[in-house]
Amino acid sequence: MVLHTPTVVAENFCWVEGPLWVDRLDGLLVSDVKANTIFLLRPPVSEGGAWTREVFLRPSGTSNPHPPGEEHGANGLSLDADGRLLLCSHGERGVFVLDEERWTRRPLVTRVRGRRLNSPNDVTVCPASGAAYLTDPPFGLDDTFDDPRRETDVCGIYRVDAATGAVTLASDALHAPNGIAFSPDGRTAYATNSKPPHGRYVAFDVSADGTFGPPRTLLDTPDATYETGMPDGLAVASDGTVVGGGPGGVYVFSSEGEFQERVDVEPLASNVAFGRGGRSLFVTAGERVVRFEVD
Repeated sequence: MVLHTPTVVAENFCWVEGPLWVDRLDGLLVSDVKANTIFLLRPPVSEGGAWTREVFLRPSGTSNPHPPGEEHGANGLSLDADGRLLLCSHGERGVFVLDEERWTRRPLVTRVRGRRLNSPNDVTVCPASGAAYLTDPPFGLDDTFDDPRRETDVCGIYRVDAATGAVTLASDALHAPNGIAFSPDGRTAYATNSKPPHGRYVAFDVSADGTFGPPRTLLDTPDATYETGMPDGLAVASDGTVVGGGPGGVYVFSSEGEFQERVDVEPLASNVAFGRGGRSLFVTAGERVVRFEVD
């Protein structure tokens, strides 16, 4: 995989994450977490034109006019097997399904064993089972790990069964799981750990029951901090290549999990998503969104 020089798609957001290319919209959804808004970015209609930006969903994370904390909007976005939008809400501390006809949100999961989740950060769907998997660090809470509103000490990766909606813990092996993605066959899950000094990119074998085996470290980033950027969002290409946002840029791994290169992105590369038939890689970077052409 070759990533060509990035171009700026859009900028002047508050703090943008959660990129998701949606074919039926012919555009890229992004979450401005601090602005409590999901935007739709569409490519130019003519060569040399500018990408357009419109509000897709506001409020995206909570309707509370005075929510606690700065990051109360939606974060990670994904599509379920039926093409419905799944969104992680920091403000409501759950994962929701968007009904685009009524523009209402239905809870997919907000509690596990009667306890509220921390603040779900990312969500994806396993291509083999159709189950949704979410990561649950406390980054959406004011005092993060020390916030008194936490009802669980676990920062887990949870599985939501596609048929029954049953929620189970897939793994509690990471201090602060952040990004999550699957190999094309669904047999391997990839995740990031985003708590200094334990930043790392990992892979899990997916068991028959959907739980994860022990994590295998693909790359450690012991010097990474929240100021320099931590291992963050992940995306997997159709050929199995893994790409992740992280300290200083975008990290590329082979389909076997071997680290290949880091491509610089400034200021902080957080989340990544393939789109336009795999020909583009979109990266959220602080207040802007950039695009790499992919060969």
